[in-house]
Amino acid sequence: MDNSFEVVRSAVAGFAARVFEMHAAAEPARIAFVYDEGSSTVFPLTVGVLPRKIEDAYRDKRKSDSDYQLLWNPEEFPIYATQDLLLQIDDAASEAIQSAIADDAGFFAQIRSAINRGCHDANLALAAKHCIVFATDPELVDVRANVAAIGNISAELAAEMPDWF
Repeated sequence: MDNSFEVVRSAVAGFAARVFEMHAAAEPARIAFVYDEGSSTVFPLTVGVLPRKIEDAYRDKRKSDSDYQLLWNPEEFPIYATQDLLLQIDDAASEAIQSAIADDAGFFAQIRSAINRGCHDANLALAAKHCIVFATDPELVDVRANVAAIGNISAELAAEMPDWF
């Protein structure tokens, strides 16, 4: 099963780099991976891209703490959940992961950790391009914990989260 974690980590990091290149003309500022622990399958992961111009516009129109969520909510990103923004992993690995989660619901925490490690690796690769990669659940409950677990998102950007995260 350790191999599954590395498959997930590598898939997330590699896909983030490909997504950045696919959308380079939009100058991605953020790439977000969305997982749904409660769904019947973890994969594919849905991906969102926040172009730099839109990120700046979101910052400019902030009026309250809750407006910060626009910077962290992939469903508010203008590029979200298109066919080319679904990360699927090898069927055998996906089935093994689903089976392990079915046997032990706590196993999902390890998969989430692998997703976060993949985001960490992607952030290292994309640092010079000023793009951050993070993961979240659809309800945004895990954003703050994931950013802390990823570990290489600047404190300045991390501080741009609503207090309710």
